[in-house]
Amino acid sequence: MATAFDTKIRTSYAATGCTYLSYGCAHGWHHVNTDWAVLEPVAPTTGRPRRASDPTRC
Repeated sequence: MATAFDTKIRTSYAATGCTYLSYGCAHGWHHVNTDWAVLEPVAPTTGRPRRASDPTRC
């Protein structure tokens, strides 16, 4: 698809209540659209919020 349209493909994360929560970058990270939402990263194993110093990459 990227070749057909001569563009780069990026990912995004959305929900019904906020259709533009975050967008993906070339480095594989997601950046939160902080004008519209607050996202709280949680640890995948415990479901508990991560500390601000913890990396949020899953």
